[in-house]
Amino acid sequence: MKKIVLLMAFVAHASVAQAQDPRAVATAEYQACLKESEQARKACSFGGCGNILGACYERQIAVIEQDSARVYEQLQGGACAESAGKIGAEFSGLGDRLAKLQQFDGTWSGFELRVELAAAKNKSLTLLASDCPAVGKGR
Repeated sequence: MKKIVLLMAFVAHASVAQAQDPRAVATAEYQACLKESEQARKACSFGGCGNILGACYERQIAVIEQDSARVYEQLQGGACAESAGKIGAEFSGLGDRLAKLQQFDGTWSGFELRVELAAAKNKSLTLLASDCPAVGKGR
């Protein structure tokens, strides 16, 4: 039940933040998670302690991906829908290939890379959206 409440609070927070820069909102979400989990991280004494910090990275990535999904949805049905699909596929493929590298598989560097890839995908979609005619309208 506690996880559901936290998830709902996270989604509500992220929805309000859509109008803001997703990278800044994601960084704030990561910092909030660090603060919320500080006591648990300090008290942790078993082998899975890194999962606590990993969850903070996941929350950060989720904020960026949520904004990317919003932008992607806006592009669907418009002149740039195909390009948006290609951007999504390319970033997905790149993320999959990089995750297979030992240096990034399950490492903090791997989490950082996932954050950077999510931000780059978001920026690419946002730039595409700013350069495309509105859905249902011509240029």
